[in-house]
Amino acid sequence: MNAAFERAIVVAGGPARLLAELRKMRPESRLKPGHLYHWRRKMEVLPAEYCPDVEAISRAAGEVVTCEELNPTVRWSVLREHPFPKDAANDSTVLERAA
Repeated sequence: MNAAFERAIVVAGGPARLLAELRKMRPESRLKPGHLYHWRRKMEVLPAEYCPDVEAISRAAGEVVTCEELNPTVRWSVLREHPFPKDAANDSTVLERAA
């Protein structure tokens, strides 16, 4: 069980609310209640790809649960110190400038 994820669920207003917010942020992910159950009961860390979203949801709710707390196995400091440009996903010139 991940105590930080449990705290994020409480901060978000419960598992249903957290799931609804995650679905808004990632409609392509097809998240189901079973995913949250699995993360809560079977995993010691939250899957890394969901940590930034859970952090953002908790921040919006007024109490930040950080990626570092949710999954300490990832070197989040690298991403925080050198964030990828926000427009890079939709702008091929960003990749050209990096080359």
